[in-house]
Amino acid sequence: MIQSTPVLNGPFAYNGDTLSPEDVKAIQKLFTSDEVANDSLIFYTEDSGEPGLLEKKSDQMRFVTVEDSWYDPIRNMQS
Repeated sequence: MIQSTPVLNGPFAYNGDTLSPEDVKAIQKLFTSDEVANDSLIFYTEDSGEPGLLEKKSDQMRFVTVEDSWYDPIRNMQS
């Protein structure tokens, strides 16, 4: 039997030492916007024929902001 464990997508990260809090908020606002979620060059659909970055499998798919602790399940996995 072959078994696999889903792996969370890697984050888009920023350097907090070089960006102001205002710039961080602006970037987060843009990345999580409807404009980005509906951009076919970023989120393509299977039938679009577009060479996007990520396949949009539902209308709910978009970038979200998370805390570092969101990755704890991966860190805590046992082999």
